[in-house]
Amino acid sequence: MDNEKLNWGLVSPHDNPYDGKSATIKGAGPDQWGYPTGGERANYGDFLSAVSTANRLVESQLAGTSEPGARLATPPPAHP
Repeated sequence: MDNEKLNWGLVSPHDNPYDGKSATIKGAGPDQWGYPTGGERANYGDFLSAVSTANRLVESQLAGTSEPGARLATPPPAHP
């Protein structure tokens, strides 16, 4: 939100994802849809890989598996 002057999202104000490639000063060229990347004030690094890994870990723990990203054939039973 521009009025907050803060960015709490997964993409920059220039709509570049924080993937270590797009949210950079120079940019990595067009994204998968053909839109330009880069043009940022700084190189912001890769935040999305850590978020994706954490989400897979939580999902695997909720599913009761020990392997991140693994899924059970049936969901675990609901607790009363």
